[in-house]
Amino acid sequence: MEIGDLEMQLIDFKLSSLWVVKFTELRKSLETTVSDHAASISSCWASLPEKFDCMKKVAFVLLSTFESTYLCEQLFSYIKNILNPHRSRLTTDHSEGVSNFKVSRYASYITTLSKGKQGQGSH
Repeated sequence: MEIGDLEMQLIDFKLSSLWVVKFTELRKSLETTVSDHAASISSCWASLPEKFDCMKKVAFVLLSTFESTYLCEQLFSYIKNILNPHRSRLTTDHSEGVSNFKVSRYASYITTLSKGKQGQGSH
């Protein structure tokens, strides 16, 4: 990727009223909604035509770096809270299991399962 190509694409992008409006609307929707912002941002950048390929490459590198760094830092913070001096019996296997559980997208349905069970039958 050449710097000159990127600069020309930035100029073309700034002069294109269609894309300026699209990204302005994206910004407004991100400020007013609480939904999945990453998907909205990614789809907006992915919709750019091939003539802005340098800009797309830079955007996806920056967006993916931030997200992966954030997830790693979040996991380390969680493990730090789990492995403290008050929990001296936890081993490496425990911390590995906890980190795998934190990273997975497992969703428990305890309330649904518990509704189907009777606690104690009458005598």
